[in-house]
Amino acid sequence: MRKEDVHIGYLSYTPRTIIERAFALINEPYGWGGMYGEQDCSRYIQEVFATVGIHLPRNSSKQAQVGKLIAEFNDETKKEEIEETIIEKAVGGVSLLYMRDHIMIYLGSTDNKAYAIHDTWGYRQNTWRGDIVRVIDRVAVTDLYLGKGSQKGSYLKQIRSVRIIASE
Repeated sequence: MRKEDVHIGYLSYTPRTIIERAFALINEPYGWGGMYGEQDCSRYIQEVFATVGIHLPRNSSKQAQVGKLIAEFNDETKKEEIEETIIEKAVGGVSLLYMRDHIMIYLGSTDNKAYAIHDTWGYRQNTWRGDIVRVIDRVAVTDLYLGKGSQKGSYLKQIRSVRIIASE
């Protein structure tokens, strides 16, 4: 550990701080429910926000109820509407993107393509033989089009809510 990585007390709550703390854990292995002493998506989110003194619930479904609701979506919502809403209204670093059983930190967009950082096991990819699972098994930065064309659909199509986490 480097001396500059040590800080007494909580860090300042800013989008930059959250993004820096999230990237400090890039490539850390995935462990569902803490399996093998590792972390899953919700524990990763919990750990990142704890560095600034924000204590979130343990499960992604509970984390998806914290903060200011920006938008909610359902199966009928077009993916273009979801992405437009995220890009226009979410704030990189302090917005959580929730899909059933998974949660991510929104980073921002480039060329109108939204990106997130999250601890994920994997995603489905459509092939000529049908869906196959692509294993990531770690904290990664991805766009929201992973899984496009699969039976489950892209991450983007599966997002159910966007929330901004505000400091107390």
